Amino acid sequence: MRFTALFFLALLCIACTPPSKTQELAQQLVSERSEPSSVHSLIDTHPDNTINETKLVVSPQPLPGPPVEQIPNISLPLIIPAVEPTSVVQPVPEENVSENESFSTIAVDVTQTPKRAPLYYFLDLFAKKVNSYQFTYNGNYYALKGTKYRVVLSHPGTAREVTFSNTTRRQFYFDTVYVDRVAKTATGYCEGRTSNVNHQCATLELYDLAYSLPFNDYLIVLPEDWLLSYLNRDPSSFEENKYYVSDHSTILFTFNETNSITELNFDQSTGLVIRADQKVDTVLVNRYDYKDLAANKVRDGDVIHRSKSEIPSEETFER
Repeated sequence: MRFTALFFLALLCIACTPPSKTQELAQQLVSERSEPSSVHSLIDTHPDNTINETKLVVSPQPLPGPPVEQIPNISLPLIIPAVEPTSVVQPVPEENVSENESFSTIAVDVTQTPKRAPLYYFLDLFAKKVNSYQFTYNGNYYALKGTKYRVVLSHPGTAREVTFSNTTRRQFYFDTVYVDRVAKTATGYCEGRTSNVNHQCATLELYDLAYSLPFNDYLIVLPEDWLLSYLNRDPSSFEENKYYVSDHSTILFTFNETNSITELNFDQSTGLVIRADQKVDTVLVNRYDYKDLAANKVRDGDVIHRSKSEIPSEETFER
């Protein structure tokens, strides 16, 4: 009786004792195994669904390393793998190449320039030695520099009832014409180049009045125009050290035209044409004579109009 009472008392103590940590962990594992888990999909099983071995497949993850420092742009040494030396192939000289090859080599002399026409000699002479020139043509005096020239007329021109900006002249005289070949203008002035014209300029108060004239009336073929027009043509013949024109030693070039011939006498000191003849069946039909040709005496101020006060006294009454 006494033993039975002690036995029931021991059972009662066990029932009232709280579970230990080991028991709690066992209970937790049972609970987890009985519930579905995401890890189950990574378990490798046999096709017959018989579990022989349980494997937990875990994807490797990189371990966190020290923070990456920003490295400046530094040229790293180039590592070249060692290779076996190879023999160098020497180029084959051109003379040893067989003529049966499908290619050929053409030697070109890059320093060779195309042959120039003979008149380029005069162009070089003109460009090198002449910056202006003057001459007499059909009795009129021409002074040229650049693209402008002045014409002093042998006989003054006249015009009636000429209206200017703020005045009108019943009679107008002009003895000097300024031509601009680029602007295509011709302007007449009464500058008094002779005593008679100078008297008219003063009496009628015509000084410094600009009178517009037809450009084509005062446009002529200049000595340089012949040179440039025939520059790239080959002459049919030429003769040198034979002809003198106005005391100038010249070289005569002959050019065949369709129904005529043109003969050009080039001044050997300036490269300019001093005489040009056009012939039909050896008959002279046109002659262009540029007399008293002289180079490098024309100034910039000579090809533009200057007022009466600007013209030096030594230039007055040139004729």
